[in-house]
Amino acid sequence: MPKLTGLDVTRRMRADPATKEIPVILLTARVEEADIKQGLEAGATAYLKKRFSPKELQGAAPNDSRQPLARCHSEPGRDTDSRGAGH
Repeated sequence: MPKLTGLDVTRRMRADPATKEIPVILLTARVEEADIKQGLEAGATAYLKKRFSPKELQGAAPNDSRQPLARCHSEPGRDTDSRGAGH
C-alpha cells in the first residue's frame, strides 16, 4: 500500500462510524510480538501471518452472515463476492 499501511486503514475504519463494525483481518509478513500487538490494538479482528492456511483464514472470518467476506478460492460460477462478481 503506497501511502497508507494496513494499520492506518484499520485505525481509520475503526474511527469512522460507517465502517467501525466491518471485520478487519490483517494478512502480513510481520511476525514479531510487537507487530501483532500493534495490529490488534489498531482494531484488527484477526492477525494472520503470511504462509497462512485457508483454514486459518476461514477460522478468522466472522460467523455473522451479515458480514460477508469474499472467498479466496472458489469454484467457477458458485461463489461470488459482495458485489456479485465471480472469482
